[in-house]
Amino acid sequence: YADYVDYVRNNKDIPSGFVKYIFERSPGRALLVFNRADRPNSDILLAEHMVNNAIWHKKHRSKEQFQKALPEAQQHLSELASQEQWWGRMYAAEIMRQNRDFRRDEVMEKLSRDDNELVSKAAKSAME
Repeated sequence: YADYVDYVRNNKDIPSGFVKYIFERSPGRALLVFNRADRPNSDILLAEHMVNNAIWHKKHRSKEQFQKALPEAQQHLSELASQEQWWGRMYAAEIMRQNRDFRRDEVMEKLSRDDNELVSKAAKSAME
């Protein structure tokens, strides 16, 4: 984790293969890496925590708790989808690609038209 933060912080041109790999493998960890390497934002930390909490409830078959957590997680993803930094938008696209329950059509449509090619590709692949 710390090595990735240093790598991202010290390289302006991060290879798309690296970005794709870390976001596909662990979107939450990737978001935290880019957040920490840039200018740490506590709102992003909260968003990742709330989305991760909802994912945890889903994986551990706590349907009632998942249903309670889902709207707030979706709201955080919608906010990240409008984030100035591409990596916030990438996180939103990748989470929704990997977790159908989190998807909102209007958010996916917006992300599929994103200027960042990796973001738009992740969103488009979720819509297929």
